[in-house]
Amino acid sequence: MPVKIYVGRDIQHFTHYPDTSHEARGVRQICSYLWDTWHHGSSRHYAIVANPKQTGTGRELSADLVIISEMGLGVVELKDSYNEIYCSDPEEAWKAGPKEIKAGAEANGAVNPHQQVQAYASDIRDDLMALLLFPGESWVREEFKVHTAVCFTNPGAKIENCQKAVGTTYWRDRELMGWEKFDVLSYKDVRDWGADLRFDVDMGEAYGHRPYTWSPEQVYGIATSFFGARLWMEMQETMPTNKPLAYLTIFEEGEQGQVLGIFREITTVGRAPESLAFIPAEYDTVSRNHAVITRTIDGFVLEDRSKNGTYVNNRRLTDGEKCLLEEGDVILLGGLKKDKSVCCLQYSRTPPAPLRTTVEGAILPDH
Repeated sequence: MPVKIYVGRDIQHFTHYPDTSHEARGVRQICSYLWDTWHHGSSRHYAIVANPKQTGTGRELSADLVIISEMGLGVVELKDSYNEIYCSDPEEAWKAGPKEIKAGAEANGAVNPHQQVQAYASDIRDDLMALLLFPGESWVREEFKVHTAVCFTNPGAKIENCQKAVGTTYWRDRELMGWEKFDVLSYKDVRDWGADLRFDVDMGEAYGHRPYTWSPEQVYGIATSFFGARLWMEMQETMPTNKPLAYLTIFEEGEQGQVLGIFREITTVGRAPESLAFIPAEYDTVSRNHAVITRTIDGFVLEDRSKNGTYVNNRRLTDGEKCLLEEGDVILLGGLKKDKSVCCLQYSRTPPAPLRTTVEGAILPDH
């Protein structure tokens, strides 16, 4: 099981679910998105800890979310603010439109959400070092990086200018710790951010300078032993299981027909019986091994392997081209002709509607 979801407990072992409705919604959005992306096919192991309340030294925490991978560790602060987000000065309060964004309890001394999540990450990192969960000499342990992020879960938040300001200000400013990598995210950005978590420490010359990693057992042990969290079965039970990662719907004369599920990291498309996305034999301009769809961190990528060609939205893929598929893309296998021998597919990440529908331009005119 590559992804496990945990919820924090305090030192008396009382479970602490997310404190507010916006945090609960944000955690659910992120968990669902990461589960859908990583759980079914990722070779790495991840632990998501919602609302961790303590560390292994007994220190109290108030972080919203921690993501632990074999490659690194990230701490996330969730905000429900909407409007244009302003964060140009690292030492000043952030604003959502004219309204100041709260940075946790007043007693914590944080001026803005970045300082807030930075303080949580600093406590976590210090305690990981104290318990020797970062290995090596003390000077080596100081080099371990921790990623921090402020994630705006409200779809009305406009974060683009804030992200630019972070890129030009924080990376060059003393407000960013030497051990810290900081980002501003939407909840959909968390997938790529989590995949990029890195300690940025190698294992030394004796190990060929390979990057330092945690084992899968350590990943889940950090969640349970260090953070004292319990497996959040109620949340995991709401996650999708054994469903396709994406879909290809065959359209015949513009009407919806058979739906092909994409379940694997690499999916072959063609008329060969062993093809994972099997195209019926009547589409005789389709090759036995016509195309390949590969799952990447950016999404699903289509590559043509055929004689008669693969077309996406009316454009033929060139030899060796890798086309990143977008929701609703129309794919033609075997030609552009209005011909029953050409197979018309529509790509989607969400299940097609159960009712028969039509696709505008699914069967394209002769060229």
